[in-house]
Amino acid sequence: MTRNCYSYEALFRWLLAQYRQHEAIVSEYKREKAGYDGEKNVDYKLSTYPQKDFFVFQGIRLQNPPFYFQIDTLILSKKVIFILEVKNKQGTFKYDSKQRQLTQEVDGQIKSFKDPILQAEGTKSRICKYG
Repeated sequence: MTRNCYSYEALFRWLLAQYRQHEAIVSEYKREKAGYDGEKNVDYKLSTYPQKDFFVFQGIRLQNPPFYFQIDTLILSKKVIFILEVKNKQGTFKYDSKQRQLTQEVDGQIKSFKDPILQAEGTKSRICKYG
């Protein structure tokens, strides 16, 4: 589990019962747990493929001084590198390449997110510093 999931589970063990249902704490924990579950689901599916022509690395944490960055899953082959940023969210997602915006629709409500391609490009540029 991610470090945050462990932290929330430890917190729940120590909190008094009346505080365990605090909306902000439970909501954050569910978000972290959903992300963890999504990563594990992808890890499992990747493990079902024969891995003789590529390598899979999960949960990589690298330093880009003065900070660190994390890669959910990195797939290396002789010809290509794939960087997977795993999300586990509900609803319908649409990416508008002209506006460079990702939107999520759940129950008629639309929420906007940062451009995931820019995130991947940033990760790619950080990785290239290692190569």
